[in-house]
Amino acid sequence: MIDTLNRAMGGGDENKSDDMGKFIKALGAVQAAFDCLIVVVHHCGIIGTRPRGHTSLAGADDVQIRIERDKDGVIKATVEHAKDFEAGDVLASKLERVELSTDSDGDPISSCVIAASEASTAGPKLTTVQQAAYDALKRTIKDEGVEVKTNSEMARNGVPIGQRACLSESWRQCFYGLHEAKRPEAKRQALFRATLQLEESKLIALAGQYIWLPGRPA
Repeated sequence: MIDTLNRAMGGGDENKSDDMGKFIKALGAVQAAFDCLIVVVHHCGIIGTRPRGHTSLAGADDVQIRIERDKDGVIKATVEHAKDFEAGDVLASKLERVELSTDSDGDPISSCVIAASEASTAGPKLTTVQQAAYDALKRTIKDEGVEVKTNSEMARNGVPIGQRACLSESWRQCFYGLHEAKRPEAKRQALFRATLQLEESKLIALAGQYIWLPGRPA
């Protein structure tokens, strides 16, 4: 268990391809020596839709799992991509407080246990513009989307392997064709706001010039 990637790199820079390459090579050496599974704990970037650092990490791993906790305290583990099986599975759990005993003063000693929970399936309520943008993306991915392969340009740009993604420019043109505004600037502003809101709701994800629907593999 490597916790976290950044700390384990010492003075290395996770954003540089050479440093990340050395880190991946070191993990491979450990795995070969001990014939073991290696789990790397890593943080997301500011946007929160993909891991920080150089994209070669996503091309080298076998499975990527996103961990997040919602406002109700439900912890969801979502399989973002996997090389040998279908992505998209979600495991949900919740921390529950239990009392173990009491101390010398008679005060309770407590801890937490992990209990199975139900992941929320209700998606966020979308405005008319957000729904139009979301529908435009689904249509664009269906018509022009490409499944991301290992070592492809999409994978090198951070798109999860196994996902179906398209060019964000193609999505933009599709949305513009659906939006009723007359002025190009109004359409641009509408898509910009919808993009931020859909990304914050984790309904879409972007990396470089590519866009996809998280948790919906090819």
